[in-house]
Amino acid sequence: MPHITAVERHMKTAAMVGGEVLNGAHRLGQVYKRRGQYKKSVEWYGRVLVGRERELGVDHPDTLSTVYGTALVFGNQGQYDKALEWYGRSLAGMEKALGVDHPNTLRTVRAMARVFDKQGQYDKALAWHGRVLAGREKALGADHPDTLGTLNDMALIFDSQGKHDKALVWHGRVLTGGEKALGADHPDTLRTVNYIALVFDHQGKYDKALEWYGRGLAGMEKALGVDHPNTLWTVHAMASVFDKQGQFDKALQWYRRSLAGKKRRYWGWITQKHCILLMVWQ
Repeated sequence: MPHITAVERHMKTAAMVGGEVLNGAHRLGQVYKRRGQYKKSVEWYGRVLVGRERELGVDHPDTLSTVYGTALVFGNQGQYDKALEWYGRSLAGMEKALGVDHPNTLRTVRAMARVFDKQGQYDKALAWHGRVLAGREKALGADHPDTLGTLNDMALIFDSQGKHDKALVWHGRVLTGGEKALGADHPDTLRTVNYIALVFDHQGKYDKALEWYGRGLAGMEKALGVDHPNTLWTVHAMASVFDKQGQFDKALQWYRRSLAGKKRRYWGWITQKHCILLMVWQ
């Protein structure tokens, strides 16, 4: 961040003209967004937007990228109406400049669908995800990871609506496609296994949930390791199911396993940082 601060100080004294200057300012907006410094992020995106509209025009892909970035910031802040307003502006420009089925256009449609999901407007979210699905199936194919990601988004909404059987059908489509395109032990495939387990958990079908969590856990331990966050999340989820079943001794055993893994990860991270600091000091 000291380097970013130095760049920011220099950029504020520079005229906001020229592609490289605007690109650098756009990257500053991205950095502040990732750090959760949303006020600064919006400030820099705003400066870039003025420059890009003036130099490139309102419908140039780079200009629309800045509009999209601004929408993301408002979404991260929970200002959903503002996010939708900026996404809508980005979408109108992309449809005109790139076409309705361009990946960047569909990415914006998906972002809007996710905002509707967060607002609890599930029917709207499904309609917008459906538009993304149609475009991705047409451009990429039914088993492309991006297409499967949209199917997954829709399955999660069905689960949120309490339409558990429908959610299982859609998660099943994602699982079949994932196993075919990525393999049974790919992290994305295993994530779908966990989602299926979670639906059974929500239905109160705890034995089924444990069966699917167990399948996910075996794959994650093999592919990611015993202390990976996704693995430990699954261990914790299994502990929660045992707790709901009244199997308290088992639940405690699995909670302790999750806790031990998290401690190991934490102390491993601390040790790594300490070693780096020692090397720098020496």
